[in-house]
Amino acid sequence: MASLSSHPHAVDTPVAGFKAHHHQVQGCLASPHEAVGLILSVARSAFWGMHLTLLPGHQGSDAMGSDGLQCDLVAALAVAGDALRAPGQVLVAMADSGAIIGPKEVPQLGAIESSLQLLSAIERRRSDEGQEAGVMVNAGNSQSLTASELGVSQQAVSARLQAGYWYESRRAAYWLAHEIQTFIGTQAKRRA
Repeated sequence: MASLSSHPHAVDTPVAGFKAHHHQVQGCLASPHEAVGLILSVARSAFWGMHLTLLPGHQGSDAMGSDGLQCDLVAALAVAGDALRAPGQVLVAMADSGAIIGPKEVPQLGAIESSLQLLSAIERRRSDEGQEAGVMVNAGNSQSLTASELGVSQQAVSARLQAGYWYESRRAAYWLAHEIQTFIGTQAKRRA
């Protein structure tokens, strides 16, 4: 929890710092890219349920310490346990003045949720070797350098990345985060 709360995109206020709650983690990240990355990292454990609650009514630093945010976080926590039983252990909703709205009410949330569920399933099924190779390539290593460091051939690294859908899942995660940001912006404009 300490490393999450000290993350550069974590919103660390008395109501929004990261906390553990019975196989769940609650906290706020200001960046959709960081939120998607965290969800996919957590998905690999298959131990935690992930309930992403979008907060379009709480844009900007002034809103992050508001009573409205605390109300929305409490409402999100009340339904977060459902994520443990959801496909891919992922649910997506939107907070609206203390009410939690799901994909049935806002269909765009369904597209976000199903994308996160699919990406989480890919993360869980990727081999440890494929994950290790992917992390090294993401860090800027070439496949050849990664192969050398892992003591395998470049073809083996390529096969690991392909078998784990590394490039495809990273591209999908990037665009999903972009879609989340667009959705939040659209919803915030509607409320203004």
